[in-house]
Amino acid sequence: MDIEIVDKEAHPILHVSRKSASQPEQISAAMGDGFHKLMGFASEHQIEIVGPPLSLYSTFNETETEFDVAFPISPADAAKVQSDGDVKTWETPAGKALKTLHKGPYDQLAKTYQDLYAHAAAEELNVGIAWEYYLNDPGQTPPEDLLTEIYIALK
Repeated sequence: MDIEIVDKEAHPILHVSRKSASQPEQISAAMGDGFHKLMGFASEHQIEIVGPPLSLYSTFNETETEFDVAFPISPADAAKVQSDGDVKTWETPAGKALKTLHKGPYDQLAKTYQDLYAHAAAEELNVGIAWEYYLNDPGQTPPEDLLTEIYIALK
């Protein structure tokens, strides 16, 4: 696995917060619900999605996962969004981050995260929020060919 440190710029996103049990099928269902909500909001408010979908994780442990699902949007669209209470705008984290590319099923992402966090610990790096971009469509891509770009913010 290739791991690099990159400098990330903040980008506006349209997002909703979700919480689920930490089993992959529950996370997937909560993500699907969140992405469906975002797509409807973007369509209704004529907001253009300008990049691949992503998730940002605030809590992940053996029993519970809290995260935001999001789509990148333009600064102009971000400025005109009126929150409906659930859908909001925000920015992706800016600054230095660990980056790697996971190839394979989503239910194997935990191993990639373990390797990333082990790398950070070995290098004595302080880590923050993690986020991931889904680079291809799981509805049209075999699980073994799914590509997920993973970032972990460095403090």
